Amino acid sequence: MLSFSSDYTIFLSFFYFLIALLYAFILYKDERRGSNKKLIRILFILRTVFVLGICFLLLNPYIKSFQRHTLKPIIVIAQDVSSSIEGFGIYDELNNLSLDLKKDFEVFPFHFDDDLYPGLSNKNIGKTTNYNKIINNIYNQFSNENVCAIVFASDGLYNSGSNPKYNNKMQSIPFFTIALGDTNSYKDLSINKVIHNQSALLSNSFSIDVMIESYKYRKKNVEVQLFHNNELIDSKMIKINSDSEFRKIRLWANADKKGVQSYVVNLKSDSEEMTKQNNTYTTYVDIRDSRSNVLILTSSPHPDIAAYKSAIDKYNYYNIESYNVDEYIGDFSKYDLIVISGIESQEVIDRIKKTKASILIFSRGDFSKYSSLYPINLKEDSQTKNESNLIADTTSFLFSFSDDLKDLIQNSPPVFSRISNPVFLTTPDVVLWSINTNTERRTPSVIIDQSIERKIGVLFSEGFWKMKLYDYRINRNNLSFDELFYKITQLLILDNKKDKFRIIHQNEIDENIDVVIQAEIYNDSYKKISDRIVDLKLIDEMGKEYFYTFTNQNNNYILNLGKIKQGRYTYIANINGSNIKKEGGFTVKSIQLEQLSVTADHSLLEFMASSTNGKIVFPNNINKLKSFITDNKCNSVIHFEEKSIGLINIYWILLSLLLLLAIEWILRKYNGLI
Repeated sequence: MLSFSSDYTIFLSFFYFLIALLYAFILYKDERRGSNKKLIRILFILRTVFVLGICFLLLNPYIKSFQRHTLKPIIVIAQDVSSSIEGFGIYDELNNLSLDLKKDFEVFPFHFDDDLYPGLSNKNIGKTTNYNKIINNIYNQFSNENVCAIVFASDGLYNSGSNPKYNNKMQSIPFFTIALGDTNSYKDLSINKVIHNQSALLSNSFSIDVMIESYKYRKKNVEVQLFHNNELIDSKMIKINSDSEFRKIRLWANADKKGVQSYVVNLKSDSEEMTKQNNTYTTYVDIRDSRSNVLILTSSPHPDIAAYKSAIDKYNYYNIESYNVDEYIGDFSKYDLIVISGIESQEVIDRIKKTKASILIFSRGDFSKYSSLYPINLKEDSQTKNESNLIADTTSFLFSFSDDLKDLIQNSPPVFSRISNPVFLTTPDVVLWSINTNTERRTPSVIIDQSIERKIGVLFSEGFWKMKLYDYRINRNNLSFDELFYKITQLLILDNKKDKFRIIHQNEIDENIDVVIQAEIYNDSYKKISDRIVDLKLIDEMGKEYFYTFTNQNNNYILNLGKIKQGRYTYIANINGSNIKKEGGFTVKSIQLEQLSVTADHSLLEFMASSTNGKIVFPNNINKLKSFITDNKCNSVIHFEEKSIGLINIYWILLSLLLLLAIEWILRKYNGLI
């Protein structure tokens, strides 16, 4: 559909018509005597049309057109490629389904494990499965789109992230689930879970609890073994008493070597099983040679401080002391970390400043009182609490977030913040950002600064105690909440030296995550510099050496090793052209979550389908999915797009006017009127 319009009243065109006639009349009034009257009339008309056209274009006329677009409904296909359904892949069937659906729908195929990837895959090699993250990614990617259905092919087993049943985003689009895997229970002996402290003190013994699950193993003997460096260090013989049994066995190990140590739990039995992959489990313990001293100093009780203390108190390598500031008369210098909140006394702050301890500040809207410890230019209102949602800064090389922790941060209740427009005089690492729920302004919520003479951590927001309660309500534990504050505490305590050459990385890295190492170089004034070349030699457990060079990115030296195989690695990093070097190591941990449970859980897939008005089908009925989806009344979306184009922008109109002028000139020249 076309329509004509202008920025000015169309009646001006009559005025322009009179101007064109008058102009042509004045130009040719003297030519009528003694000339070919027919030629003069033609020239008169050509000049009138030319002038009228030029004047008409001054009105800025334009043509409106309305184009109709029909958008097909969108179908999203999500294919689980985790290793738990190896042997149950339906790549060809899903590919054929996709081709069939494309006749009537816009189809977007994906495959997933702990993340979402474009296209389908015929390899089941995923190490973890995170349904909640996948659902969020799909909804974020297709927000405000005409999504008709999500085809979700999986075995119902997830081992990372929160329960998708509590994901509100799942209710708006029908899920058509394809039930994969085997729900039959075969004779099986498996390690369900291994529980122990994440760390132990050197020369001490520590326990490792092994949760064993058995099915159809009645009257069988099983030896539970614990290995360290391929050496058997403890074992227990047990007898299974029933067809379905769950047992907890405690084994012991001696912490005789410093660093991250791997321990292998193995179930030994003479009976045949369908699979023995779940009979072995590798776990890791960080062996430390000393405890760190932590002082918590407050002016009054605060729920955030209580939540923090409960989180780090579960780790056995912290000596934690907690005092009211008015009651403490001891020496600050013996502590590795001092946690402060609500301190009014400047004398106490000055005493803390004289120590070399790291500091963690829980701000109550009173951060200006700590300016002598960590100067920042900011606006702060101790009376106003701005409700804010938290987001994790996943770009930080300093801090890593597990999928469960990222889910907790994303979905936990809002916190309160009283700061705005902070201007840092240094370059801190932001761990968490807060997004104001009204203005959507982003400000730092949790920071860690390692660029000054001591490590400083600051929590500008309040209300983290609600995160702890939410974590327990959803997961029935506080593992993710504890992880957040454990890692913050570790970063503040470990390697608390003012080195000019620093290497930053995670000590333990899952095998499905890229190994990223960061280097920092400082001059004598402790200012970061980036005009050097940094090399690294990596050595694996077999003694094989690999050589790398860091790249310079935004004043930081970054080395991304990618995903490397499980094992213990050591390295030597050095600044090229100098004798300055750093030695260290890290452990790449194997992920065995997919092997712990191999019996499919179709009840979850049934819930996902029934609660969203979808359907569940089995692989032999995939051909029925198209009719099920069509019956769900998926409608195309029709919308009209308005387009406007000015006549002055149409080149052939301008060429036509120039052609008229050229014809007039030629006629006048040929007939001697010029």
